[in-house]
Amino acid sequence: MLKLTRRLNESILLTIDDDADPEQLAAALREGISITLCDIAANRKSAGIGIQAPGQVRILRAELLQ
Repeated sequence: MLKLTRRLNESILLTIDDDADPEQLAAALREGISITLCDIAANRKSAGIGIQAPGQVRILRAELLQ
């Protein structure tokens, strides 16, 4: 599980690897993607988010694409 901290209006982007095999990806996605709210820090106005996804799914902080 990948854990990220996000503040108000910050985003997470889920994308698929360019070289992902469509059949393997479809099989993996049938199991689903799990997103869990791990903690909330009211004093920092942030939340900890855990994401569990198949290996072919990339999980990126949106600011890395800017």
